[in-house]
Amino acid sequence: MRLLLLLTLCWLNVVGALAQVAVPVAAPVPEVTTLQAPLATDTVAALHNLFKDKRRLRSRVVLGTLAVAVAGFGLVSATAGGRNGFVVLGDLAALTLLGVPGVGIELLYYGQYSRRNERFAIEDFQAHKLPRRVRQRLEPEYFQAPK
Repeated sequence: MRLLLLLTLCWLNVVGALAQVAVPVAAPVPEVTTLQAPLATDTVAALHNLFKDKRRLRSRVVLGTLAVAVAGFGLVSATAGGRNGFVVLGDLAALTLLGVPGVGIELLYYGQYSRRNERFAIEDFQAHKLPRRVRQRLEPEYFQAPK
């Protein structure tokens, strides 16, 4: 029953997140006082591809980690029959102490690939100040046209 409640709560959290709609934001029109070099559209497209790829990977990794955690809770609950039907608190605590920081670290790492940071990276590229960490992650596959 507790597992069903846990799965229901997780499902309700996911449904709320999926129901949100992205609000389109109008980009401000910059004032052009001098002639600027034409924008390298292939690099901007590569930046879009890089950030989009990392965001897709983030959702897969986090959902996979949560699935493993739920399976671990189910396994601990299923094997509690050998202990007179009681789940040892240490087993659940161990799963929690391993799962929560794991998901937190994943969210922090993949959080750097948000749409906001993508916009900042494109602005930095237009100002010829693309950070080294972004330049190092731009691989030739991101410059290819999507198939």
